[in-house]
Amino acid sequence: MARRSTSGAGRYPGKDDAPQPVAERVLRALCVAAVVLSLALGVFVVPIQFIDGRLTRMVEAIESSDAPRPALTLRQRVEEDRHGYGVDELLATYRADDGTVVTAQLHAYGQLRVVRDQEGWHDMPVGAGTELHLTPDGRDGFLAEDYRERLRNEDEVLYRVADAWIAGWAWVGLVALGARSVLRLRRGVVPARGAVLPALLYCVGAVALVAVAWAVSFPLGDGF
Repeated sequence: MARRSTSGAGRYPGKDDAPQPVAERVLRALCVAAVVLSLALGVFVVPIQFIDGRLTRMVEAIESSDAPRPALTLRQRVEEDRHGYGVDELLATYRADDGTVVTAQLHAYGQLRVVRDQEGWHDMPVGAGTELHLTPDGRDGFLAEDYRERLRNEDEVLYRVADAWIAGWAWVGLVALGARSVLRLRRGVVPARGAVLPALLYCVGAVALVAVAWAVSFPLGDGF
């Protein structure tokens, strides 16, 4: 009698080996696309918003301080990159109430022209428009024109639009991921704990990325 082959007897493909339903594939693709669209803007905007927030708090502190002071000296540190020469740091000196000369670091000078196309420290001319608006401790501040621009805060609307874009796509990604997990749970592919885990990791990852953006904003903010 011929022996019957039993190599495949009783063996059935597991549910994980079965092709995923179209709905799950679509939800997975939607989640990936939403994450990409959220990060595409978030990696640039969120660190800048942290920097801008610190400058805004600085301006608010200055509003309650004394009147502007005339600058005694202005010095800019010029650095060269692939775009040319630019101001990397700006320092000013002024005379305090007790007569001592104090040095302050100035911020938000992105439009400032370089004095000389050469790397290093260079003195700027001191004249009209070089009044200083300083924080209560006198260690940080703005030139008068930069201070007025910060008070106008014209970028606030743009930040709100960017935040809506980032948060909206991040929410779409989370909903798509949750819906896919529910479908997989109903098919018995994953247990209840496994269905919750992707959404939990998604949220933890989002919080971690915001924390990284906050940390990165400090070295980036040195040039603001």
